[in-house]
Order: sequence, then C-alpha cells, then structure tokens
Amino acid sequence: MHPSSLRTMSLGAAFMIFIAACECFGLDVIRKLPDFDPKGVFILKDYCPAGGCGFGEWTVKDKAGVPVYRKPAGKKVVARLKHKERVKAIAGELHIPPVKAEVIHPSSPDLKKGAVLYLLYQDPSGDGDLQAWMDGNLVALWPGDPEFSYCAADAVDDACTAVIRGDAKAAERWENQHDYWWVQVRTSSGVLGWVQGGGDRFSGYDNLSYEPPDEPADEPPLEWISEDDVPLSGSQCEFSAGEGNVLRSDGIDQLWIKVGGKLVRFKLVGTPDAAMEFGSDEGGVGDRWHPTFVSEWGSVALDVKTTAVGEADTSEKKGTAVLKKGKQVWKLQITGGCAA
Repeated sequence: MHPSSLRTMSLGAAFMIFIAACECFGLDVIRKLPDFDPKGVFILKDYCPAGGCGFGEWTVKDKAGVPVYRKPAGKKVVARLKHKERVKAIAGELHIPPVKAEVIHPSSPDLKKGAVLYLLYQDPSGDGDLQAWMDGNLVALWPGDPEFSYCAADAVDDACTAVIRGDAKAAERWENQHDYWWVQVRTSSGVLGWVQGGGDRFSGYDNLSYEPPDEPADEPPLEWISEDDVPLSGSQCEFSAGEGNVLRSDGIDQLWIKVGGKLVRFKLVGTPDAAMEFGSDEGGVGDRWHPTFVSEWGSVALDVKTTAVGEADTSEKKGTAVLKKGKQVWKLQITGGCAA
C-alpha cells in the first residue's frame, strides 16, 4: 500500500480526496462544499492534464517567449523565458472561474430539470469524470450510462443534459481549461515563478504524446514476471492482464516489466504524493493510484482503484495500464494488489 499522504489541505486538495458518499446512476457525491463561491475562482492543486502529464525539465516552444509571473494568474512579471530555453517545472494548479449550467434534460433520477450546477473541472483525457458543485455538494458526473453531457446555449439538442449559462464566454472558458493551468517553474538563472502551461508553449510535459500508428499494435510484448525476478522486501504491488503477473512495482517510484527475457525498470514521473488520491478512509476502498513511469524502453501509465482491503496492509486493485513504445500504444485492463 502506498505510504505517502497528501500534505497540502485547501479547496483544491480536498477536491482531490475522493470521499464517496454514494455511487448511483452516474452521479457521485464527493463531499460537502458549503463555502463555495460561484463568483470566485476554483483552485485545484497538483493539477497536470492527462495521464501522461508530468513535471521536470521542460523546453519553451513558443517562439515569442513566455512571461514568468510572481504568482498564478498574477500580473507582475519576474522573468521572461526565451524560445528553446529550458526550465524546471515543479508543480501545477488549475485556477478557473466556475461555469454555471442548468439541467434541461435530466439523465438520471439524481438530476432534476431546472437544477443549477457549477462546472468546475473535467478529466482532460475525456475518459474520466466531470466534477461540479450542486446543492452544497461537490459531485462527480460520470460520462457512462446514462451519459451526462453539456452544451452551449446556441447548440441545445435532445442529447444535452445541461446547458451552459452565464456570460458569453462561459462555454469557451470551459472548453479551454488549459488556459487556466498555471505551473510553478525555476528558470535557468534561478528565478522562481509561475507560467501558463496550456496551449503549445512548452514541450516535455506530455510523456504519453504520440502519433497513432498506421497499423494496430500487436499484443503487448510482456512476459510473466515473478518475485524472484524482482525481489522486494518492503512495499510491493503486482498486476496481471489475464493469466500471470506482468507488472511489478515497489508501490512508490519504481516499476518493472519483462520483455524478451530482460527486465526493464521504469522510474516515476513527478512525486508519489501527486500520483495518489485517497478515499474517505485513507488506505481504504476508493483510493486511486495513477502514476506514470518512464524508461528508455518507453512509458507505463497506471490508473487503478482499491476495491478491497485485507489484513496486514494488503489491498486489491483494479484499473488500466497504458504502455507506450515509440508509436505503439497498448491499453490493458489489469487486476492485482499491493502489500506494505
């Protein structure tokens, strides 16, 4: 079981702690949010879009350069980065005004016609949940069955669950969340500040970016891996994609696979804390572990949730693993577990 814990408590950090009160008809109540300000700015800490996103060494792609500000969404410029300059990206935050929406075609019994939502955040991969404020609660609206969808006021149809209301730019703001992603960086001269991370300003943050292959990828070249291959005395995790274990990890910052009879070791991108989200009972059912590991071979991105816990700090997990090598990408359904 992962030993780390979230250290920064704020609206954004609390948002990431998944306190599931119910799970029904595509809507989860995450937690009470009584102090929500619809006219304020929603802040989500430890934010990095998509499963392959990570911090570390980035390179400026914008030929016009990138200004560095004293604080997120600030106005005071403390430095200016040049084209091709390298910086160290440290952390990210989403600073976005809530977007008002009104339910017009309820997709589940949990949603009533005329109900008001404030959209806050959506998983950039498109596969995750959309999270919003509703009736004093932070809720997750899953794009499953029945599907929750939203639309702009000028594009309403029968498939639209909720229509975006408010100012004329509300829909545009919601669709361009990257413009509200702020990243703390340290420049080559040692200046510490914040930059806008969205758009096409930097390279190096998307460890899973790729061009789709011309032909579908073959089956992943993974071989069965045993405890003898990777002996671990402390915390450890094992996952299978069918018969036999094919992924082995220390549950913190290393992962191994076996290809062509050889072991390949991967290192974590970012920090262990950023790869972990805790449920209502830290170390219990609902915990989510979503690390990305890289090596010269390629990358492996896990996204698994704890489905059961046992004695002696053991847990069962289920989710997906995305493996990338060159232009080949494999997405596997995996099951397994971890032990301290």
